Amino acid sequence: MKTILIDYRERSGLESLVRKNAAKCKMATDTQENLLADYVCGGLGIEAKTVQDFFQSLQSGHLHNQLSNMDDNFERYVLVIHGTLDRYVADLRRRGNRRTTFAQVQAQFIGALARFDVDFDVTLMMFNTSSEAARWIVKRCEKDGTLG
Repeated sequence: MKTILIDYRERSGLESLVRKNAAKCKMATDTQENLLADYVCGGLGIEAKTVQDFFQSLQSGHLHNQLSNMDDNFERYVLVIHGTLDRYVADLRRRGNRRTTFAQVQAQFIGALARFDVDFDVTLMMFNTSSEAARWIVKRCEKDGTLG
């Protein structure tokens, strides 16, 4: 039976949804320290970010380091982003940032995804909700190592 290893530091709420979806698919989950990814299944590493976390990690340089480490240590790895750019921009506005436009956020987001694809050949997945992201993570782990 396949097991999804969930990093014990993952506390975004996505981990609970992954456990719930894994149980429905009769997949095991275990919580442990994963130094390189939020979710690990066999040779697959998955780093999951909310849109807000994506931008914070992008601006600090942390995301680049994470992807570089995943590139060095996994056969296959994925960056899963969940949430919407609209909501991110609305949150910026609520916090008083009226200067940053949706077009600027979208351009930075698309540019970063293109750069990561070129630099790391990472699989990039984006979902509007954490529920969608959790279902995809479980389904991807379920299919890991299968052909056809």
